[in-house]
Amino acid sequence: MKQQKRNLLQRSLIIKLGFMLAWPIAMLSKFVPKKDIALFSSRSGYQIADNAKYLYQNYNGNKIWITKNKALVNTQQQIIYAYSLAGIYYQLIAKHVYFTHGIYDFVPFLIWGADKINLWHGVPLKEIGPKADDIASPQYKIKIKRLFYFIFPYMYYMACDKVICPDEKRTSDYQRYFSVAKPELIFSKQPRNQYAIQHQKQKKILISPTYRKWDTLFINKYLASLCSQDLAQLLSEKGYSLVLRPHPLDVPFIHQHALPDYVQLDTTIDLYESITGYDLVITDYSSIYYDCMELAIPCYIFAPDLALYQQQVGLGTVYFTEIQHKLISKIEDVIN
Repeated sequence: MKQQKRNLLQRSLIIKLGFMLAWPIAMLSKFVPKKDIALFSSRSGYQIADNAKYLYQNYNGNKIWITKNKALVNTQQQIIYAYSLAGIYYQLIAKHVYFTHGIYDFVPFLIWGADKINLWHGVPLKEIGPKADDIASPQYKIKIKRLFYFIFPYMYYMACDKVICPDEKRTSDYQRYFSVAKPELIFSKQPRNQYAIQHQKQKKILISPTYRKWDTLFINKYLASLCSQDLAQLLSEKGYSLVLRPHPLDVPFIHQHALPDYVQLDTTIDLYESITGYDLVITDYSSIYYDCMELAIPCYIFAPDLALYQQQVGLGTVYFTEIQHKLISKIEDVIN
């Protein structure tokens, strides 16, 4: 988990210098003859999950999963280590690559010549891309970054040729999110919802807030604010159970023993193996809202730090025009 978090959030100066020196390989990869093979990866290459997993399982054609996690390698199942000779070979010759968290799901300079399809890891309610990344940066730094990515385009984590977008109404949002890479938009449901495992509904409520990089203890505060002292009795009367699903980056900071007795903690890798069994979902700014829309699961919004989040990250106009009417102040508001 620590290694995955480090790869998701930052890259050392040595790694960056190494990638810069790989510029000739990235350019040469564009001229390597390609074969009709599709590669898949997700979560910086360390887990088999999310949209890439579900498309991979339902993809008809030659396919290989590329991983940077040696524990997942299984050559019989075509799960290949990214830095092995076979992994390097396939990344150089594959015609199509599909990923969820960014081009660093692969070794980016090896796949630069492929058709790069970004499935992304959810439909954003919050601001992502340049507007969020550079929210506090002066203009001169932004211009230097743009110049850097112009020279080393394969080092930009959101680099891609195509990206899936769930709805034509979100076109302007996605064009803004991906304004550096300028990919073609493919209008499609997320694979994790297209192919989600269908379960019989249970009287379970999922609580799933998003991550705050400025407050590692926020998830505890979120739960405390959402749940009143009388909630346990109400849940018992109504026959409901509560399940807390932290963002993957929040998992190290929350433990079952610190939660109220009536809250179960779910830290499994893949939420989409169980999500259709929930009767109700409560979130804040998470893309799970769109999952619920696509899967017809009732979803409500509890957002106790709306002003701060807007200041620190930013929220798209869709949040205020289509979603804000779903705001609640206590979980009892929807249970009753």
